[in-house]
Amino acid sequence: MNGLVVTASDASWRPQGAVRIVARDIWRRDAIGNFCFQIADLLRAAGVEAVLYAENFSPDEDIRPLADVFTQTVPADILFYHFSIEDPAFEALSQLACARILYFHGITPARFFTDSDPHTEGWCHAA
Repeated sequence: MNGLVVTASDASWRPQGAVRIVARDIWRRDAIGNFCFQIADLLRAAGVEAVLYAENFSPDEDIRPLADVFTQTVPADILFYHFSIEDPAFEALSQLACARILYFHGITPARFFTDSDPHTEGWCHAA
């Protein structure tokens, strides 16, 4: 087999700093939230510091307010941004002085929220 094989015990792939995982909304039992939790769990299992940030989240979870990412990020960190809806913080996040990964989840059609959540419907239209 030709190719690179990297194991969790191989420290060569690990970032120097933390991986800061950001999404506008992080909730359990939601595709985006579950994905963010799973990425954080995988990184932590490999010995990497992983921190979750969101604008909207349950206070019962180990998630920090989005505003904290701007004061806690250092150049050695990696920003893992999960884009799934219009986000007023996107421009500022793209300017952080660290490596950045953009994961595009896709935008849910606004019509899915017409009768149940007009606020989210508006964010979907804006995206």
